[in-house]
Amino acid sequence: MIWFSTAEKLNDPFEFSFHLSEMHINGFPIDEVSLETAIRAMKQMGVLPFSEINDNILMWSHYSESHTGFCIEFERTDSNELGNWDYCMPVLYDDNLPTIKPIELGDKKVVSKILTTKSKLWSYEREWRILVNKGNQIHDLPGNITGIVFGCRMLFAKRREIARILGGAVTYMHAVKAL
Repeated sequence: MIWFSTAEKLNDPFEFSFHLSEMHINGFPIDEVSLETAIRAMKQMGVLPFSEINDNILMWSHYSESHTGFCIEFERTDSNELGNWDYCMPVLYDDNLPTIKPIELGDKKVVSKILTTKSKLWSYEREWRILVNKGNQIHDLPGNITGIVFGCRMLFAKRREIARILGGAVTYMHAVKAL
């Protein structure tokens, strides 16, 4: 089992932001209540982020409590959720927020574009995302765990506990400071 967060819990306050291209639908003003309802539903969606890399110092500093945490490596195959491009999508890094029409907020592809677009400033993360309808809860693992990378400041007792829980079918690595 693994935790899926929501947009409000992510560290970028501009996550899930977009521009509306127009303020009318068929000549009628946008129903702000419907718009707010659609935005609220989108912000309640669950997000599980992944990265193609496990050795970026900035990411270890941001996401692992200053190198005291760990990185989980998963197997990606055509037969699991990580290999399903409709389910696990690469993040698009762009200088501009997505621009959409209000009527498009119900379109799954448009919502996915909003949820997988970030500023180019974050491109060093090389992120992918799995999206689910409800966040702030636990969901099944998207694939088999193949490895764990322990942060360079992770306590030995915590490393030993993780190894005890996961057993020997996983590769364990410990990040160390270069001299």
